[in-house]
Amino acid sequence: MLTLAGIAVGFGALKADVNVHGDGLVNLGAVPTDVVAQLAHLLARGLCTEIAANL
Repeated sequence: MLTLAGIAVGFGALKADVNVHGDGLVNLGAVPTDVVAQLAHLLARGLCTEIAANL
């Protein structure tokens, strides 16, 4: 999905793991400021879409 959003390049240090309780963990590493802004926009847009679908 990051590739579709055009921001995959900004996540070179992305690592996923699971803790002993089975909870998923994601470490983004160093992320450029512009990529953070784009990701925040996408998350907010997705949340708004989900809320609208549940009204």
